[in-house]
Amino acid sequence: MALKNPVLDRLPRYAGGFAPATYDSVMRKTLAAFGVAVLVAAVSWQFPILYVPGIIGGFILGLVVVFKRDVGPGLVLSYAAFEGMFLGAISAALETRWPGIAMQAVLAVFATSAVTFWLFRKKGVRVQGKVLVFLLVAMGGYLLFGLLNIALMFAGVTDTMFGLHGAAIPGTGIPWGVPIGLLAVLMASMCLILDLTEVEDAVKAGAPESAGWKLAAGLLMTIVWMYVEMLRLIALLRGED
Repeated sequence: MALKNPVLDRLPRYAGGFAPATYDSVMRKTLAAFGVAVLVAAVSWQFPILYVPGIIGGFILGLVVVFKRDVGPGLVLSYAAFEGMFLGAISAALETRWPGIAMQAVLAVFATSAVTFWLFRKKGVRVQGKVLVFLLVAMGGYLLFGLLNIALMFAGVTDTMFGLHGAAIPGTGIPWGVPIGLLAVLMASMCLILDLTEVEDAVKAGAPESAGWKLAAGLLMTIVWMYVEMLRLIALLRGED
């Protein structure tokens, strides 16, 4: 007699039996989400005004995705569309000042993601223990810094394009945004490892195929964050073009 699996017993079942998630099914959902984001970004590139609904809608739906236990394709693909609006508009705006910056950021994200994936798959790198504690503390501090930066920019305290990021480190002429941006990219890479670990754990635990949508959304969020950080970092490194 077959033994019952307590993990599978708690998961939803569908007509025709239980449909577990696989690496391929998660990848297909992830590619679908990225595909929607890229297509919408191509449209938003021509209409920068979409930046406003993009950032608002992306923020709201992002919170829903994070806190909602079960998410479906409609929610995730809608979230991807709003992120596409935001990314296309902000990329087009920065492209007018720093030609080629969007492609540079895309290549930087691709290279960083590829190295991160290699470290995860071939070297068994994981984010846990003290490293995970460091990541959580660093992300909390970065969030507070970001909120403070936005407040100062709205108050007119800083006169640089990126707020405190654009202020120079005393005695160096290097913008604070360079070391901060490098730290942010490192944090995004660590979050990507966490996302990949979640995919691995979900597949091994026999999670339902529908769980792949939440996993795909998590991967999209991390890559979007990394891309935005790369855009700002490259802009600061290129200076006044």
